[in-house]
Amino acid sequence: MIPRHIASVLKDRLKKFPVLSLTGPRQSGKTTLLRNEFSDYKYYNLERIDH
Repeated sequence: MIPRHIASVLKDRLKKFPVLSLTGPRQSGKTTLLRNEFSDYKYYNLERIDH
């Protein structure tokens, strides 16, 4: 995976806010980034009806 500068920004924001939202264009690596950098967190896909 390509190292992303925003990963450190997200980790810093988690110290101040209990919930974060990461948005962006399709196929840009949002899910991959979050799953790799925050593997101890639960992941919810809000497009799934059962979530």
